[in-house]
Amino acid sequence: RRFAPSYDVLRLKLYFVMERLATGGFGTVSRVQRVVDGKILVWKELNYTRMNKKERRMMITEVNILREIEHQHVVKYYDTVIVKEQQKIFIIIQHCPRGDVGAMIELYKRRKKRMDEGFLWQVLKQILLSLQS
Repeated sequence: RRFAPSYDVLRLKLYFVMERLATGGFGTVSRVQRVVDGKILVWKELNYTRMNKKERRMMITEVNILREIEHQHVVKYYDTVIVKEQQKIFIIIQHCPRGDVGAMIELYKRRKKRMDEGFLWQVLKQILLSLQS
């Protein structure tokens, strides 16, 4: 079920934080469990005070796009909670156990290896199919 963005901080109680997966310049990414059904998801906890206007617009655009798209090759959106007092936004999305394409690219870069051409064509095909919808 997809929720419209909410300012109700109590909505965060629908999720239990299991572990932090990553930390970046704007916040953290954590694996969470939805309390009502045990579904494993991810939330991006972003501190928007650290963002300039352009970055805030990009964040809002990302949320709006994810809310509208439902495609097998695009991470699924579930919820957004905005906590004005802390100036944070929590974006709850599908958990991808093997990571995303960006993480995969970083892994190959760190190992100084090249991705298999067949795999790259497969990823490109999935991207194009998701853009078509």
